[in-house]
Amino acid sequence: MKDSFEEYLDLALKLSIAMLKNGGETYRAEECARSILAACGAESIQVLALPTAVTATAEYQGKSYTKVCSIRTRSNDLGNIDALNTISREVSARRMSCEDALEKLKAIEQGKYAFFKRSIFSSFSSAAFAVMFSGGFLEFFLAFIVAFIAQMFLLAFKKIGSITFFANLGGSMITALLARLSAALFPEINMSSIIIGGIMTLLPGLAMVNAIRDTLYGDIVSGTARGVEALLSAVSIAAGVGLMLAF
Repeated sequence: MKDSFEEYLDLALKLSIAMLKNGGETYRAEECARSILAACGAESIQVLALPTAVTATAEYQGKSYTKVCSIRTRSNDLGNIDALNTISREVSARRMSCEDALEKLKAIEQGKYAFFKRSIFSSFSSAAFAVMFSGGFLEFFLAFIVAFIAQMFLLAFKKIGSITFFANLGGSMITALLARLSAALFPEINMSSIIIGGIMTLLPGLAMVNAIRDTLYGDIVSGTARGVEALLSAVSIAAGVGLMLAF
């Protein structure tokens, strides 16, 4: 059975990993782990968070502890980041036990229908861009459907273990294909506005913001890695749309 400090170390690492998985900044992930370890009396705390791994080292009662965990998948969920921040603050203030925090963390990670609900709202907001770019109600409706279908295909690609580059490439190709089919059914619509609305859910906006923020905070490695990831995502999306429109 784990002792109290090992539970806190496990929680700190899992919370930091969850923060990065949901699109949180590197400094925020490190601060969450650091505050939890400090709350249980640890000393010489060192936390290194990278886009692909987190390492936490601390001393407790004269003994040194180190734990490392890698990150395989990443997404964007600001709601989860807020919930994870709340857990970190509650544990740091000793208002929540380590066991309760781990249960809440598990519930967040296994949230039912979270992706489905997020896809609906993100598709709705993306469809609004179709209106901004000279679209009407029909373009808005079609862009919503196209964006939602693209999100479902992305989910399928991720489940089979597809590389993010090819997942975004496939999602953008599907978006452009559905936009062309929509234009064939409704010749009067603005196909470009539907494509713009459809790909908005794929664009790496948060990743680019986090890349700039990490760089400004001095996390050069994380900032560069996130920037390259955002650039590759943008290239794959542009390539997918271009390939479908070329035929």
